[in-house]
Amino acid sequence: MRKNTIPKTYLQKGMTLADRRYRVDELLGDNGLTVTYKGYDTFRKNEIVIRELFPQVLMQRDFDKDHKV
Repeated sequence: MRKNTIPKTYLQKGMTLADRRYRVDELLGDNGLTVTYKGYDTFRKNEIVIRELFPQVLMQRDFDKDHKV
């Protein structure tokens, strides 16, 4: 994986969550059960860690509709 490149199976850089409050900035890691991202809280204006529960053996993303699980 190249620096600043997030594989398509994960949330992508610049995507927002919770009505645009949290922004995904960088992929930090994946252990098969959770995916961890570096993010930004646009309300409190500070860096955060976003952890997504995503057991890859049970779930997959719909790439055509906003990366929903």
